[in-house]
Amino acid sequence: MGARYLLAILGLFACVAGRCVHAAETADAAEASAKLFATEVCSACHGPAGRSEFSAIPNLAAQPWPYLLAKMKAFRNRAGRESEDHIDVLGLLLIDDATQTALAHYYADQLPAPPVAGDAALIAAGERIYARGDSGRGIAACAACHGAQASGFWIFPRLAGQHAEYVERQILGFQSRLRDSRVMHGILKNISAGEVKAVAAFVQSK
Repeated sequence: MGARYLLAILGLFACVAGRCVHAAETADAAEASAKLFATEVCSACHGPAGRSEFSAIPNLAAQPWPYLLAKMKAFRNRAGRESEDHIDVLGLLLIDDATQTALAHYYADQLPAPPVAGDAALIAAGERIYARGDSGRGIAACAACHGAQASGFWIFPRLAGQHAEYVERQILGFQSRLRDSRVMHGILKNISAGEVKAVAAFVQSK
């Protein structure tokens, strides 16, 4: 009885260990695939390690992984009008869920893009809107969701170091409903073109 019990326990340990090894191997394979996809495909537009060299294309480096994963799922499902604007939807459709998750973690772990200095007065004006908003016009402080340092959190993207041109285009997209987000449209509908430019300059400088 004792020997049978011992053999059963050993068999259980072997089974669990085997599953753990398989899981580890699967995770390693997903990480390797994600890194290959990032360096061979995504980097053409988003730059080495997710730091874009094109002002109209966003930096992916240091973005919160839940945000990146949610966006990739939206692109894969062609959910939202913004997915039509992404030229590599097909590439995202070709990767499996594990690789997609690993890709989100890969970019989240990269060093962020460096801040870019600009016009001091414009940046100061942008900081005021970013940090405090304007309650009289229904403009919430950007910092409430994106963080005081614009580093992002969870599903809220990192804005620090992001290209001003890209940020400005996204804000205008929310205003005009080219990007479909009822919350963001409500927050941004009353912000002026000058304020949009100022906020974009501010976050790029962080």
